[in-house]
Amino acid sequence: MQQVIDQATRRVLQGERVPASEKLVSLFEPHTTIIRNGKIQRPAEFGRAIWLDEVEGGLISRYAVLDGKPGDVEQLKPSLDHHLAVFGKPPDVLTADRGVYSTGQ
Repeated sequence: MQQVIDQATRRVLQGERVPASEKLVSLFEPHTTIIRNGKIQRPAEFGRAIWLDEVEGGLISRYAVLDGKPGDVEQLKPSLDHHLAVFGKPPDVLTADRGVYSTGQ
């Protein structure tokens, strides 16, 4: 409760912008974070972001609960490393959202 009071005081009374990483958004699930998708017209979402690795047939081979909303490009290497460790070879085909694309990879 002290964190909620401090947060409200800073935002409402002092007019301070409190960074999302310092905000408590749920008293019942304190691990809940604010997820912004970078699109102005879309409202903020609350919860946790997850990353799913899917193999042929729609089977989930790995999942990761992410801290905040890191860039998608950062998730590709752990996914490929896990796939190599489990299946012993790289995937024949790799598809992903455009956020995974990077000229450096």
